[in-house]
Amino acid sequence: MTASAAPSPAGSERFGGEPPTGHATATPRRPRRRVLRVLGAVVLVLVLLTAAGVWFSPIGDRLRADAAAQPPVSGVEDVSIADSTFSPASLAVPVGTTVTWTWVDGEAHDVVFADGPRSDVQASGSWTRTFDAPGEYAFSCTLHLFMDGRVVVTAE
Repeated sequence: MTASAAPSPAGSERFGGEPPTGHATATPRRPRRRVLRVLGAVVLVLVLLTAAGVWFSPIGDRLRADAAAQPPVSGVEDVSIADSTFSPASLAVPVGTTVTWTWVDGEAHDVVFADGPRSDVQASGSWTRTFDAPGEYAFSCTLHLFMDGRVVVTAE
C-alpha cells in the first residue's frame, strides 16, 4: 500500500494561484546589475569631483604655474622633477645644448614635447634631449596635466 501525497490547498502560490490568506507576499528584489551600475556611476562622479576640487582649488592654482609666463632661466642644462613640478620650468639654452631631466621624488612622471620626443614614464633616473634648432619647445607630464614647461633655444 502506497501513501499518496496530500493534495495542495487550492490556490496555493506553488501552483500559480493566489497565496493562502494571511501569508505575506514576497517583494520583488532589485536586479543586482542595476545596483552595480548605479554604484559605479556614484563612484565615478565622486572621483571626478575630487579631481576637479584639487584642480580648481588654490592648491591647483599653485601647482598650475604657467611656464610660458615665467622668464626662462639661462645657463641651466638640468631640470629636476620633484614634488610634481619641473624646476626650472622655463629655461633658455643655445643651439646644440643637451638638457637633462632628472627624476628625484620617486613619483612616476614623463616628459613629453609637443613636437614629438618623449621620455618613458618613470619614477627615477634621467632623460636627455639635444636641441639642434632655435625655437621654443613646450613640454609637459601626461600623468599630471598641471606640470608643464618650455625650453627656449637661442641661436649663438
